[in-house]
Amino acid sequence: MKPNVTQHSWYALDHFAGTKLEEDLITFIAHRMGNLQTKYDVHLLRNEEVLKLSNFTDGEGFMPDFILLLKDKVKSTANGMQDFLHYQIFIEPKGDHLVEKDQWKEAFLQAITDEYGKDRILQQDTPHYRLIGLPFYENEEIKFTTAFQMLT
Repeated sequence: MKPNVTQHSWYALDHFAGTKLEEDLITFIAHRMGNLQTKYDVHLLRNEEVLKLSNFTDGEGFMPDFILLLKDKVKSTANGMQDFLHYQIFIEPKGDHLVEKDQWKEAFLQAITDEYGKDRILQQDTPHYRLIGLPFYENEEIKFTTAFQMLT
């Protein structure tokens, strides 16, 4: 029986057409949603070939399958203004048969995190943005799970 992934309020689309691995990813996120929702407003988008990222080194592009959007819950600053951090997290489920061939994509996701992640902020006027590329999702592989847990 196919799970109804669209039943989650944080899943931003009203339909889902994806692979078993992609369904497993959504289930993985659903099991950790409580921890995320205590810190963030959460939305998960299935990238329906809309957003294309271009590699820093050679411009080759790809479209990550999912984008997890997180926004800090309200924070007050010293001057009484509200300040939020916004996170755009790029997630790419990858079957075993494609991991080696697409290794450049995983390296690029890491480069995004290195350039715009944890301690680096993109700032445009008042909002603050962090971009994070997670390792490939390969059925709860330890590398992905560890990186995901760092979000919570």
